[in-house]
Amino acid sequence: MRYVLPSVAILSAAIGLALIISPLMVNEPEVVKIYAYWDNEEMGMGTGFICGDKMVMTAAHVLNIGNNFRVEYADGETEWITGGAVSFFDIGILPVSRKGSVNWDLHYEAGDTVYTKGFPYNNPVLWTSKGIISSLEFKALPFWMSVIGVDADAAPGNSGGPLVNEKGQVVGMVVGGNGNIVLCVPASRLKEFADTYREICTEIENEKDISTSNDQEARQALVGNN
Repeated sequence: MRYVLPSVAILSAAIGLALIISPLMVNEPEVVKIYAYWDNEEMGMGTGFICGDKMVMTAAHVLNIGNNFRVEYADGETEWITGGAVSFFDIGILPVSRKGSVNWDLHYEAGDTVYTKGFPYNNPVLWTSKGIISSLEFKALPFWMSVIGVDADAAPGNSGGPLVNEKGQVVGMVVGGNGNIVLCVPASRLKEFADTYREICTEIENEKDISTSNDQEARQALVGNN
């Protein structure tokens, strides 16, 4: 059971993206590639990041196009996942075996320097685009929440990637864009969703195999609360 949120298209042109090979930041979460499949057919890909032990966060519209997913980690290892949890606010989480952590920045301001990280156009290496926070209350759609507007570059494949500050702390997550304005879900909503997911997984006592029947319970509870 999933909410299907209309995807906000990333419209940045293929030519002229101000991208650089990603520098390593001390507190930066591990960034991963996610390929979505419907049965055996590849439907598309996006970016994700480790947001805690056994959790990869990405955009919900990356998960809404598939029913099973291949996660590629930074060290080259891959993992196949079925199931996952999504929110109306275009946030998704995949249950994985990889452990990790994330540092959230909940106190950013307009004018702060930030970086988008991801795999535009399915690039084989992680890329970064530097920009600034232009708006804390960007209204992308009249019926949707306000998001962070960032003056940076992104392209198809960046969806679900983290927006980080100069310390590597996560400020938001890329979900779309318009021209050179990248739209990002703020860290406060990301953290809230991750915390809720973790609490539900603990309650149903099924952390070792969350991708089976008990994952359905977690998804239903999350949809109801988010």
